[in-house]
Amino acid sequence: MATSTDKRYRGEEHFIDGYVPQSLNAEYSSLHRSVTWIGAGMWLASLAAWGCFIFGLAVMMMDSTTAHEVGSVAFGDPGYVPSGGDAFNPSLFMWGGLITAIVMDVVGFLLIVAGRKQFLAYRREFGVRH
Repeated sequence: MATSTDKRYRGEEHFIDGYVPQSLNAEYSSLHRSVTWIGAGMWLASLAAWGCFIFGLAVMMMDSTTAHEVGSVAFGDPGYVPSGGDAFNPSLFMWGGLITAIVMDVVGFLLIVAGRKQFLAYRREFGVRH
């Protein structure tokens, strides 16, 4: 594996040809870097924004323009007045959710790539394929 006399990683001279060290114990592991976990968290948190987008899209597809009148609890009750008195605008949910989800996904992806930088350098140097 390592043909030069310069060590890049601690314990590198003890590698046996074909041996792939455990990811958690390796110095170049992506699992030790906070930026990897923050990126994964942003990617996971973007699911809430995707849910807002789907909610806004679904409400826009309905016949009524106000989501408050569609509910079975308040619909038809005497003296029902929607809270706030303003019409509900589902396009805010749709566009806000879409923009937030895309931004969170892109930033999360870039953070994961940045967190895996050391592992990718190790793979390029030693030609390891997992």
